[in-house]
Amino acid sequence: MSNSTVSDFRLDLAQKTLGFNVAVIDGQAGFCRVTIPNIVVQDLWQGNYTVLLNGEPWPFRNWTDTANTYIYIYYSLSEHEISIIPEFPSVLVLPLFITFSTIIIVSQRKSTENRGQNSQNLHFPIFLCKSKMHRQDRFQTCLCYLTNASTF
Repeated sequence: MSNSTVSDFRLDLAQKTLGFNVAVIDGQAGFCRVTIPNIVVQDLWQGNYTVLLNGEPWPFRNWTDTANTYIYIYYSLSEHEISIIPEFPSVLVLPLFITFSTIIIVSQRKSTENRGQNSQNLHFPIFLCKSKMHRQDRFQTCLCYLTNASTF
């Protein structure tokens, strides 16, 4: 159901996307209610999806009954491309972030330990500081180092 002209409907099973174009007629604001069978919503997106309007995330309302999922989209004048795409489950974001952070930290520590066995006098950049030169009005950037990191 829509007050717009709907065209170029496409379903890409490989990318798990559904898309179409809408064109608002007579200078009105547009709306579109998309009805998708629940089996499709579960097979394509496992119930997690988002709506894009011209490639940008767009607010939408949705509701579900026993057979279908309904997605209501409201948009302004003009022509638009609407896409419904899988949404990365937010439940997985934090565990993935923790996992990748742990891998990076462990690999950095192993790299540092290996360098420490080969050299007694190491220089590690600690921070970048700006110090004002006394006789000039410009700032000079200096890189500060800590020697003998084994004291940590």
